[in-house]
Amino acid sequence: MTRKPSLIVSGANAPYFTWLRDLWISWEASGANAITDFGVMDLGLKADQRAWLEKRNVTLATPDWPFDGLDGTVPEWFKAMVCRPFLPQTFPGWDYVFWLDADSWFQNTDSLSLFVAGAAQDGFCVVPAVDRAFSPSYHGGHYFLDWQKNCLEKGFGKEMAERIYRHPIISAGAICGASDAPHWKIWQEYAEIAIRRAVYREAEQAALNVTVHLGTLKTHFLPSWCHWVCNMALPLIDMERGLYVEPHLPHMPISIMGMPGNTRTDTFSLPTSRGDTVASTLRFGTAAKAAQRHRVWKKSTGEP
Repeated sequence: MTRKPSLIVSGANAPYFTWLRDLWISWEASGANAITDFGVMDLGLKADQRAWLEKRNVTLATPDWPFDGLDGTVPEWFKAMVCRPFLPQTFPGWDYVFWLDADSWFQNTDSLSLFVAGAAQDGFCVVPAVDRAFSPSYHGGHYFLDWQKNCLEKGFGKEMAERIYRHPIISAGAICGASDAPHWKIWQEYAEIAIRRAVYREAEQAALNVTVHLGTLKTHFLPSWCHWVCNMALPLIDMERGLYVEPHLPHMPISIMGMPGNTRTDTFSLPTSRGDTVASTLRFGTAAKAAQRHRVWKKSTGEP
């Protein structure tokens, strides 16, 4: 089978397979499968889960620990963090490698060409966690800044944290890089520095933020609709189009939904384009289902 230039990579263990499967299904349903290949970092999948992926021509890899002293001291899923800076080595042969957390899903492919174009231009392409709708940025919240400062202090000390923490958080949940970009090596080195100081979940993301904000290498930034972080702000449902969109005008359709933390599982009272709210989860296909229920209700009541 002929490889495409770009590879989407995610990772999961057995309990996380539900979200990974949704990501793959959305990747195919959105048409992203015509643009990219799909790879998975096996972090403890069951045999039947691997078989499901292999049947769909997914490229599977089980990476080794990149740093000494981690094997046997942290769970296997921790590789999703510390192996992320090594993606071109784990999945060789593609021009661009695009990591997506397994609790993400594609609503459309509008951001894919932008991620690749940004990586082609500057080596790395990311989405800063900044948007007019994000509560921590515009409604007096400081906990994300405090959280970022703490993550940076753990891995790099107070002086480095003070220099970096006020910059926008760069999420490692959606990042595209040219396979030969020098950013990967720098990210690897900073990740090892952080892990040597403290073994913690956010070490590789703290290292990514240092790589982007402290280094001399340019990184391309995309707008938040390219990868919407749902625990920063809930999206709005466009009931006519059956899409998740930005909550403020011009209500740009969200390309990739990111569902960290409780946004993977909880039911929310989501605002709609009608000015009311509907109860829904944020999983793949839920906006379209909410819109369909509304159309059925309108038809049954005769409402225009």
